[in-house]
Amino acid sequence: MKTTSSRFIALIVLLITGISSISSCNKSGDNSSNSNFTWTYGTTSYTANFKGAYLTWSLTPVIMGGTGTQQNSPGTGPTIALSSFSAGSYNLATSPNSIRYVDDLGFTVPSATGTVTITAYSNNQISGNFSATLSNSVALSGSFANIPVNP
Repeated sequence: MKTTSSRFIALIVLLITGISSISSCNKSGDNSSNSNFTWTYGTTSYTANFKGAYLTWSLTPVIMGGTGTQQNSPGTGPTIALSSFSAGSYNLATSPNSIRYVDDLGFTVPSATGTVTITAYSNNQISGNFSATLSNSVALSGSFANIPVNP
């Protein structure tokens, strides 16, 4: 009887630990205090509520920030696609490097020219800055720091 009770208690502890581990996963981006993502579109400045970095299904590295709360509905903000997460400068005129900006009305505006600079990528966190002119001739610039790169 004592062995059965011990096994039952061990199973309950294992179950609680597993549930805690699963519930602590944050697949909706990083909202921790040590990461930030800010940008200026034209003359209006924004700070991201949602920020994240990941590889798409086609293995394109993406960094995004938005006024929304999760990857599936990031709200107003830039989505940056690059050929790599490695430190360095990326010309937005070279495929797959690009920025797509979703404006306050929900319209997507692609980049025409510009540069994204990755200043650091270590410990699965990425930092950098960007400056672009979008296809609607509006300037977009910003920076991101300590954004976790999710698998």
